[in-house]
Amino acid sequence: MLREDRLLELVVSGRRNRTGTEWDIARAAWRELAARYSGLVLGWVEAFEFPGQPGVRIPTGNEEDAAQEAFERAVSMLGNFRGVSLNEFRAALRTCTKNTCMDHCRRVLVRARHQAGSVDEVVVEEEGGDRGRFDADIARIEERRADARSGAREDLDMIARAIEAMDNSDMQAVLRRTIEQVASKEIATDLGLTVTNVDQLRRRGIQKLKEAMQDE
Repeated sequence: MLREDRLLELVVSGRRNRTGTEWDIARAAWRELAARYSGLVLGWVEAFEFPGQPGVRIPTGNEEDAAQEAFERAVSMLGNFRGVSLNEFRAALRTCTKNTCMDHCRRVLVRARHQAGSVDEVVVEEEGGDRGRFDADIARIEERRADARSGAREDLDMIARAIEAMDNSDMQAVLRRTIEQVASKEIATDLGLTVTNVDQLRRRGIQKLKEAMQDE
């Protein structure tokens, strides 16, 4: 059995031309290398927690499926791998596993929210901004209810009451427009504010909403 460093050498050698027998050997070596880390990948999957979303994890029973998906992605990413060391390989594999877990969680949330009939479908958008995080907060509040439909309505009512109780009218408007899926730039234009001001009001408003929901 070839050592891991030797397998990687075959990968690095074969990817220079990406043709012929050397490339075939490189692809086989890459697949074997990825397979040897299957146990570690499963461990990463089981320990995964969605960044910025405490408690959002791979659902129990789905770990093997997510790990298999990560393996398949790892096999297909050979064409983009530029590393020459095992440390770089492990880092790339871990990033691949993390991204796979994030996508898996998003799909689960989409199915759950469609089944619940939720009116808020943007919770899983990969925007990376406050708006996306806000929608995820609403999603987690909704998912606490046993009856998803009535629970979603109750939670939205609670959010509406919490917004109404705020003493900053601009913050109220920003949060309401955010729930309506209006972009920051459009909100800023409508309210006569800068986009930066809108984002700041949203961040502060989200924090106030979280505190209000915790008090309920």
